[in-house]
Amino acid sequence: MENNFILKPRYVAVASFILMAALMRILPHPWNLSPVDAIALFGGAQFRNKYAAFLFPLGVLLLSDCVLGFDASLFFVYPAYALIVCLGLLVGKNKSIGTIAAGTVSASLSFFLMTNFGVWAQQSMYPKTWAGLNACYVAAIPFFKGTLVGDALFVAALFGAFALVEKGFPQLRESSPATA
Repeated sequence: MENNFILKPRYVAVASFILMAALMRILPHPWNLSPVDAIALFGGAQFRNKYAAFLFPLGVLLLSDCVLGFDASLFFVYPAYALIVCLGLLVGKNKSIGTIAAGTVSASLSFFLMTNFGVWAQQSMYPKTWAGLNACYVAAIPFFKGTLVGDALFVAALFGAFALVEKGFPQLRESSPATA
């Protein structure tokens, strides 16, 4: 692993996009309509270095949580983000509209399933039975719409804008010798 990978133009550009998206998270927004899943998917897909793919997006989300506040769900939320980075690593192997769309839907679904399982497991509002877990998931469906819409919008914005930047600045492309 090369030690100065962070100073390469591509890494600076990807990191800048993630920071801009994270700032959007701090602004007021409708429930679940936020860039968090998109940040994890984009970071996983765009960073070549796997350490950077996990550490930078998750670190930025952690910093934004320092501003927004933490709750007990973080033990389910952060593993969900890590799983989405893994999905991003898969998307990054073949970036196409189809793989990005599949990654987006998979990210939304995995976040929904993992975090609502956490609500059921940690809170007392649902009985600890299959029926209680089912009731928890059903009650969360209205929030899933915001997650899916937010993920679609922010993924399209991040991947689309970055593709345009790569087009204008070929040295940022993965295949460019300057980014290797």
